[in-house]
Amino acid sequence: MLKSKGIKPRSKVITLGIIEANKKIASLLDTTIGTKVYEIVRVRYGDNIPLALEYSYLPINLFENLLQYDFENTSLYEVIENVYNYKFKYSKQWIKITTLYKNEAKILDVDEHTPAFLLESISYDTNDKIVEVTRSLNIGDRTTFYTELWPNA
Repeated sequence: MLKSKGIKPRSKVITLGIIEANKKIASLLDTTIGTKVYEIVRVRYGDNIPLALEYSYLPINLFENLLQYDFENTSLYEVIENVYNYKFKYSKQWIKITTLYKNEAKILDVDEHTPAFLLESISYDTNDKIVEVTRSLNIGDRTTFYTELWPNA
């Protein structure tokens, strides 16, 4: 979407590792608290301006050796589909307004309490298995959402 508007997208990996799922992540991934999951935290840029802080969580049992990939230069979704052969079928997404905490604001180079959109999404494969969960903080005045709704025929 950014490229089509002449904006150069870029990602910077902040954290790449394995964590124990807390209550929120466990709920989104439909697993138990304490289950080990991959966590990939990236800043998303447009023309070198920070736009979003994105947290991705994936089940370890589905993606052996996932952390070997360079997610600053490689699409996570391309790796999921082309290396691990999980094809995305659909996602569920929730959007709400929040404000940034001090550490988030610092990473995104804005003031603490800056308004942001919090997007939480759960992505499913063709077998309706959860393959990825994302929590993304998108700076309010740097974000535009576009949707199309089609009536059932």
